Amino acid sequence: MRKFHRVASMVSLLGLLLLALTGLYLNHSDSFQRLDIRDPFARGISVMAQDPNEANRVWIGTKHGLFLSQDGGVNAQEVRLPFPAKKVRYLQVASDGSVYAGLADGVLFRLDVNGPFWERLILPSNTYELKGMIVFGESIMIVNRQGLFQRRMGQSEWALLQKDVYPRPVRDWVKDIHTGHIFRGPLLVWLYDISAVILLGLIVTGIAMFFRKR
Repeated sequence: MRKFHRVASMVSLLGLLLLALTGLYLNHSDSFQRLDIRDPFARGISVMAQDPNEANRVWIGTKHGLFLSQDGGVNAQEVRLPFPAKKVRYLQVASDGSVYAGLADGVLFRLDVNGPFWERLILPSNTYELKGMIVFGESIMIVNRQGLFQRRMGQSEWALLQKDVYPRPVRDWVKDIHTGHIFRGPLLVWLYDISAVILLGLIVTGIAMFFRKR
């Protein structure tokens, strides 16, 4: 019976070790990848957009940043946003030359054709994930987990056009619980990370003590 308890304890420790490591990896997977920041093709291209007023000007969105090419995509330079542009999922260049860049985690930036600075657009409340974006005429439309929204240029209010009634998959809930994103705040994520590091320390020292006693 004592031997069984020892084996069961080791299996449980390995399970906890796996949970802690996978949680940390999911939260900081970008830090574990060696990337050539000069080459957008090494960063996993997710979306591209061509300037309708300049055929050779191409915007390239990747999982780890935003790039701009002035020669049709042959060469590209990274574009700095107000904070790291992780998971650029949507890109569109309006008819006036303004650029809209949407990130997967629910952040939308706009670069005015006459200005060198990026402006962060305020999205509807509880927009934690951007699922779609389109700019047409004097309006911009987005899709998030709540539904379809539209906003007129120059206005700050978003109008809900269609509510999303499709239930969120259980898989997404489980992943959020596992990584600390369940309440959609960075504080809980960092608490999860600190707890995971402490747990790793306890597991490693516990295993060392177990074998030392033997």
